Amino acid sequence: MTATLQGKGAAIPRWAGEQLKNLDTLLAALPAGRRAQWVAMLRELLRARSNALVAALKLRLDTSVTVTLAELRKSSHGLMLSDVQPLTASTEQYIGDQFAYASMLWTQVEEKLAEFQGEVAGYVERAVRVEQTVTLCLTNAGKERDRLAQTLQTAKTLTVEVAVLDLTLYVGPLLDPVHKECVAAEAALQVTPESLAGMVDGELLKAFALSEEQQKQLVGDLSGKAMTLCMQVESRLSARAARLTPSMLSRLAPLTTLPATSRKACLSLVGTYGTAWIHCLCSMESPEDLARLLVRCTHLEVVKALTKKVPAANPENLSIAVQVLNDGALDWDVACGKLNKLGFTTISLPSGVNALSWRGIGQAWAPSAFWSGAMETDLACTKHMVQELGVDPSPAKVASYFADMVQACLVACGQWTQSGRPASFAADPFVVNGATWNIIVRNLFGKPQIFHIDSGYQNSPWRTRTA
Repeated sequence: MTATLQGKGAAIPRWAGEQLKNLDTLLAALPAGRRAQWVAMLRELLRARSNALVAALKLRLDTSVTVTLAELRKSSHGLMLSDVQPLTASTEQYIGDQFAYASMLWTQVEEKLAEFQGEVAGYVERAVRVEQTVTLCLTNAGKERDRLAQTLQTAKTLTVEVAVLDLTLYVGPLLDPVHKECVAAEAALQVTPESLAGMVDGELLKAFALSEEQQKQLVGDLSGKAMTLCMQVESRLSARAARLTPSMLSRLAPLTTLPATSRKACLSLVGTYGTAWIHCLCSMESPEDLARLLVRCTHLEVVKALTKKVPAANPENLSIAVQVLNDGALDWDVACGKLNKLGFTTISLPSGVNALSWRGIGQAWAPSAFWSGAMETDLACTKHMVQELGVDPSPAKVASYFADMVQACLVACGQWTQSGRPASFAADPFVVNGATWNIIVRNLFGKPQIFHIDSGYQNSPWRTRTA
């Protein structure tokens, strides 16, 4: 009987060994490193469960077997008193075996093993399901990291181009924020896919006993933190670098060929107005316009009139004042006097639209560049407004035209988005209030920038409209 019980007891570690052999196969969906860690954890679990069961079984068998054998040895068998015989050794073995196999104790052991097997299967299935979450989260975090790395490379290329063009001093207010965000991007990129996966593994192993949902939340929180950081830094960096577009730098390139007095005047006004002054320079329609403006700014009277009319703390109307000062039909002193008397009459803008610079058209001023939401225009793409609005348009006509232009830009950006956000995209011509618009959209760090827009030039129906 003892041998029988020992044989059945040996089934416990044998069961544990069979479970261990299957773990690598059951967890084949996991990467080798993470699979090895999960297998190690489950090995410890199996050892603990089987050792505890053997210990409990031993305590009970030491007592119950002894008592049972004593009772058996007191027993006799036979129907009549004359037939009563003491138990033989073979009969004792037979009855003992029946006890061992039919015992409630052993039934409980088998039930416990089935319970343990279910527990192990649950851990395995959970590990496979959690792995799907790990894979998805790490993939998404990796995509945002790659996006940030690409934006960083583009930004660095722009800063090199600025240096090659010798424009560093002139675009300092735009360049400094780019440098700052490049440093932040380098720091965010220190979290590599490998290091993030390692952090996820470490946290999962510490949270082995948590529920599946808690583990998934843990993975999401950890990878989400890295992903969010990359997204935030990329958003800031792309917004800063977008101000240093190649077309913008090409418009500023003639600065380095101007006389020293003009360059000095330019740098002084960069220091006064910062980004607003750079936008004004980029709005010049030709190198000749740029040169004339800076020659005029060498005169102290011009600078005094400009800074008096447009304080450095409130530069919203700077582009208007600059256009008045740079009127080629007037001598600089006459233009300066005109600026002193100037009143700023700007059209009302559609909701959500913000002007980057202004252009005088007829009796009013309209944005020559603007932004709305994620969309913005190039600083010189709306120059055809003057041609399309005809001679001396009223402020009401200019406002109506501009509202249609904004609507057309939004339609074109929608086409660009639906087409997969290509680097350059010519929208299919479409009609807004009777005018056919032709628009080119560029991908500027993942956001749409209007690079060209017209409604037919001299053939635009707006030329003959009254309002």
